[in-house]
Amino acid sequence: MAGQFSELERKSFEPIALSVEGVKVRSLQRFVSDAPWDDDKMMIQGYALVDKRLFLPKRWCD
Repeated sequence: MAGQFSELERKSFEPIALSVEGVKVRSLQRFVSDAPWDDDKMMIQGYALVDKRLFLPKRWCD
């Protein structure tokens, strides 16, 4: 997440990996492509991290 929220002009694998200490470009690419992502869980977690003052539907924040 550090790379996505950084001031980087480009938010692709290489600039992000190079901007975060200890992260290798290939390792980041493999992690994202090989990890078993559950889309629904990712959306729920993402909404839960957003400030609840945005009045998101309660069903997404629980």
